[in-house]
Amino acid sequence: MKGTFGDYEVEHGLTKLHDKTRNPPWGEYTLKITMKPNAKTGTSTIAFVQTVRRLTTGGGWATKATDSGMNAERAKRTDSKTGFRVDRYDATATKTPFYGMQKGGDGKLTETSNTHQGKHGGDDPWMKDVPGTLDPDKIQFTATATDVADGTQFDAIGWGFEYDSAKKVYSEETPSLVMAGSERMAGRDRAISKWNTDVATTGSGIDKVPTKSDPAAVATTLQTALSATTVDKNAVRTTLLAVTDADVRARVAACYKLETGRELKADLEAKLSADELKGLDAWH
Repeated sequence: MKGTFGDYEVEHGLTKLHDKTRNPPWGEYTLKITMKPNAKTGTSTIAFVQTVRRLTTGGGWATKATDSGMNAERAKRTDSKTGFRVDRYDATATKTPFYGMQKGGDGKLTETSNTHQGKHGGDDPWMKDVPGTLDPDKIQFTATATDVADGTQFDAIGWGFEYDSAKKVYSEETPSLVMAGSERMAGRDRAISKWNTDVATTGSGIDKVPTKSDPAAVATTLQTALSATTVDKNAVRTTLLAVTDADVRARVAACYKLETGRELKADLEAKLSADELKGLDAWH
């Protein structure tokens, strides 16, 4: 798979059949992503931040502590709209959002056996995930290659699978690039924002996800300004003009739609006059 910031080799598949003696029946799926960074990544040291969501047995994405594959700690970092959360088995134990890594008492990150950092001209960064599969089960992941120091986000890879032995259903999601403006990318952005505000709190010892932008927070600012009894038009313009990257604009719009159920473009045109929209052509 060829991305903007490198080529990706992805190995994936169901590697262990379900054990019917367990309740619920359980199996194993294996995936490994290896990134071969190109020169666009510069000198960045790269690891992965992964988000995940799982379908509940009753339908809908799991968001509550009592849902499939969840507990109270995971529910705390799960986006209520999409069900996505930053994928760590326990944030309070690992202390870092980077997949497969742990933060020690000295504040340094160390790799475990299922990840390796890398960079252009050096080792290839890779991650390996072996999620247990329920029966029935549907699970989706988004793995984002990320600069561990400044949070620059490179390509995001979506993957997942569905399994239901009673219906004789087994299908894999073909790993592919996740694009800005999609619901899935918005779910990733909202999950990262929630981690940074609700999990990596002062005194927790848990690291925030380093980021260059927070589309979910920008969308919330716009929602507040546009939904006020008297629209805060100056705040709207200032917020929009500060976003100059086309991909980030698409991500903000997608987060806004998830939060409000409406298109940002339509709300801007409904709430602002033609004069107030001048200079905001990229947004409407």
